[in-house]
Amino acid sequence: MAGLILAVSLLTLLLFAPLMMLGKSRAANRWLAAYLLCLSLIGFSEYADVTRLYLEHPRLWGWFDLAFTLIGITYYQYANALMGRSFKPHQLWHFLPFAIVFGIVALTHFSVGREELIAAIIADEQTTSGDNTWTLFFQGMALAYMLAVIFRLYQFRQLLKQNFSSLKTWDLHWLFWITLANAVMLLLWFTANQSNAGLALQLGCRLVLVYALVWYGIKQRVIFIPPAIDHEKINLDAPDELEEKYSRSGLTESAAELIEKRLQRIMKSEQRFLEPNLTLNQLADAVGASPQWLSQYINQYHQCNFFDYVNSFRVNHVQQLIRESIDTESTLLDLALAAGFNTKSTFNSSFKKITGYTPSNWRKQVKNMSTPICSDEITA
Repeated sequence: MAGLILAVSLLTLLLFAPLMMLGKSRAANRWLAAYLLCLSLIGFSEYADVTRLYLEHPRLWGWFDLAFTLIGITYYQYANALMGRSFKPHQLWHFLPFAIVFGIVALTHFSVGREELIAAIIADEQTTSGDNTWTLFFQGMALAYMLAVIFRLYQFRQLLKQNFSSLKTWDLHWLFWITLANAVMLLLWFTANQSNAGLALQLGCRLVLVYALVWYGIKQRVIFIPPAIDHEKINLDAPDELEEKYSRSGLTESAAELIEKRLQRIMKSEQRFLEPNLTLNQLADAVGASPQWLSQYINQYHQCNFFDYVNSFRVNHVQQLIRESIDTESTLLDLALAAGFNTKSTFNSSFKKITGYTPSNWRKQVKNMSTPICSDEITA
């Protein structure tokens, strides 16, 4: 089992140098490299415990365990970097646990002789409750960071919907599932360590998650969201709060009417919604308004975000295409792609949200109806 632990740790460490080299042009890769280094050091700590390496080299005792204090924050900052959030000086407080534990370990090693240190290690092996308590504490802290990443990803998805009509390239769905799997592993850590089979399974899962994280991470494109509407918190279920939020903005009633007229022309006559990767900035340029004003107009007057606004036109267009292609062999996916959707999942969810029907059920019923279900225009 010691050999397996060491192998997983070395395979994890193997990714550190390439990621640091890639990190010269991308902060996310540096944070990912730091996270993998922490995982590798934790593996070395487990290896040292199993082989009783600390008795031969007592001056190593405690240093590997410092990684427990950093594993959560490095993963959290990696996720933030992928979401376009840079590290700020005021966030240094996250490293306070590391500084405290580092000070304790350093003070212990400088103030205690080799023989005394060996005696302390033997005593610690015989009484594992204290060690488990501290390990559990830091694993709980890491779990809290994992849950914070999941919450950040939810916020990020809402923010994306304010700026993009398609989330295919940007939504970081893969990071959500990897983070959730890591959180489950942290919860099962102690249970898995109770048997060799459980420990082997945990180590295998750890290695798979590490390589999956690196594989998807290095392929992820840099995400840039215009700062003008970054971190907007809009409660679409509270129109009164929304109106008060915008009451002091520069968007007047006359400006809103002008935006509405131009949107009617651009979305209905020019059919800009057919562009699969249409963004808020692109539509704002076409309208002749700032992205902030256009986003405000859509949120305030249509009670939805940019993503749902554009996709409602696409759904309407798919409905028209379905009516026109009843007697043809065109698939629903073909029609969805022709209407500007670029993923089947987005098409299905948007269609069901707007019409209340799945695309296939709607298509079956449209033959017996004179007008499409829920075909009211979004601007009505």
